[in-house]
Amino acid sequence: GYGAAAYGYSDPYGRPYGSSMGEQVPAGCGYMPGVTPPPPPPMAPPGAPPPPAPPPYMHGPMTEEERLADERDKARRRLEDETRLRNEELHRKADAEKALAAIKNATIALQNGQSDALDNLQKTLENLVQRDLPKCESQAESLKKDMNKAIQEATKRKEALRELKSMVR
Repeated sequence: GYGAAAYGYSDPYGRPYGSSMGEQVPAGCGYMPGVTPPPPPPMAPPGAPPPPAPPPYMHGPMTEEERLADERDKARRRLEDETRLRNEELHRKADAEKALAAIKNATIALQNGQSDALDNLQKTLENLVQRDLPKCESQAESLKKDMNKAIQEATKRKEALRELKSMVR
């Protein structure tokens, strides 16, 4: 080249004049004429652990303003966490109540169902129980008792109707 780098002139940092900050400069162009730069460090083999992180920069003691801002941030984060947890708990309770109501309604429908719909009602109840019973942990035992009682009653009613139909024929 014809620039200042061709004559070996460099800035105070050793870069040849005319090169930008991020530009790669070929060996012997102003850094140290005749000396090649060292080779790049070897690449880590695949699967090797990453190099250790440098220690975090620790500045001096916090000013009063920084300390107050930090306390406000901590209080805000704590309030947000409490609100989020409270909302999650309310959603869990609402889901449990919906599941409980759905299972109870299906149980009542099975108890009051017509003979031709008992099989479908029983399948519906079993699907609801399989899907929603884990949400109603506190009342699972009483729900299982009610469900088993309804299934037994429906089975007895179905058998009684079958016997009546066989007598009529």
